[in-house]
Amino acid sequence: MKTILITGSNRGIGFEIARQCGKKDFHVIISGRDEAGLKKAQKQLAEEKISVDILLLDVSNPDSITKAAKEFAKTKQS
Repeated sequence: MKTILITGSNRGIGFEIARQCGKKDFHVIISGRDEAGLKKAQKQLAEEKISVDILLLDVSNPDSITKAAKEFAKTKQS
């Protein structure tokens, strides 16, 4: 299974990309700055039988990028 990380994916285009990739059996990781928004998006997708993981990430913050990269590296890569 391929893994895909989508930034800014708790709404809008990113959310729709997550939905479409989830339907195609990708291992989807949604990311963004707003944990509550990510959890809401995760719940919405779960209602459609699409399972996604969450990764907090602020692409404008170097510390956030470093932390997220370490978390992402722990995921199984295909």
